[in-house]
Amino acid sequence: MYATSDSANRTLYVTCDGLVFKSTTNGNSWSSVHTGNLSGKVMYSTAVDRYNGTVYAGGPGGLYKSTDSGSNWSSVGVTGMTDAGGFVESREDWQGVHQVVTNSTAGRVYVAAYQDGDSTGGLYVSTNYGASWAHPKSAELVRSVDVSWISQEFIMLGSSRAYTGAADATDSEGLLRSVDGGTSWSSYTSGLPFAFVARVVTDPFDFESVIIGAPGSGFLRSTIECSDPCPIERPGEGGGESAPGAVSGVSSSLVLALESPQPSPSRGLSTVSWSIPQDNEGRSFDLSLFDVAGRRVSVLAEGIAKAGRHSHELAFTSDNGTVLRNGVFFIRLRVGSEVVRRSVILSR
Repeated sequence: MYATSDSANRTLYVTCDGLVFKSTTNGNSWSSVHTGNLSGKVMYSTAVDRYNGTVYAGGPGGLYKSTDSGSNWSSVGVTGMTDAGGFVESREDWQGVHQVVTNSTAGRVYVAAYQDGDSTGGLYVSTNYGASWAHPKSAELVRSVDVSWISQEFIMLGSSRAYTGAADATDSEGLLRSVDGGTSWSSYTSGLPFAFVARVVTDPFDFESVIIGAPGSGFLRSTIECSDPCPIERPGEGGGESAPGAVSGVSSSLVLALESPQPSPSRGLSTVSWSIPQDNEGRSFDLSLFDVAGRRVSVLAEGIAKAGRHSHELAFTSDNGTVLRNGVFFIRLRVGSEVVRRSVILSR
């Protein structure tokens, strides 16, 4: 699990036997928050919006959210997120929400809805905390979803008729991936004994690396390369490499380049290195840090560009001195009208 909160100040939500529980003691003690509108509803998945603490709970009983830490719940689901039968014989057989995930953008929620024999299942996406929903993937057997923290264009779905073991693979699509935010999809089943993917996780440090839980096969890991043109810039792309350090002599072979920050993931201090060629000297420039919502949180350097190799120590604080929380950030180097970007992960 990629932790995004301080262990001394962490609130956790889990489900057990269809009920929702909460811990404010880092898991040392738990209390039920399965009250109010959740009463009588079976829930098997939870997720929390890391920006404002909105809690989501989903299962055959539908999808609900709480904006007051689980004290009150309101329904935010649609028809495809509930089990019309109203009775769940076993955990793997339910129709409705199988997984809820939030991502690096406030208000954005992804729901994997399983509806065997019904096209109302598939992937649902909301950008406004569940007030309205898009249905970018209609499918019967979707059980899991994961979204890259580096780019929300990368979405993975797990499709499986089976849940606990191998069975008839009819209609199972295995691993589904979209690199354009859900507009188009590709299915990956090569190398799988069965076309079953019950759980899927994208490596937060490598968007092309995927781990799946496959009924009848166990846990598997694979690298699925992003075909060019790839919407996410890979580490090392976007310019020539140059060693970190102070400004050095200017070489005629220099190109405008921003290196991948080192280290990344960072414990709180990384080095950002960049190079400026002779023909860019004298132009206005700035080196800035942005969060995943596109907000500039810190100006690292700015002024008039000077040709050569440069470096800056990134301490992950905002312009007003606030220590930034764990997550994915983007560094932008702008020289005149030219822009280069790199991503960096903070994990204290």
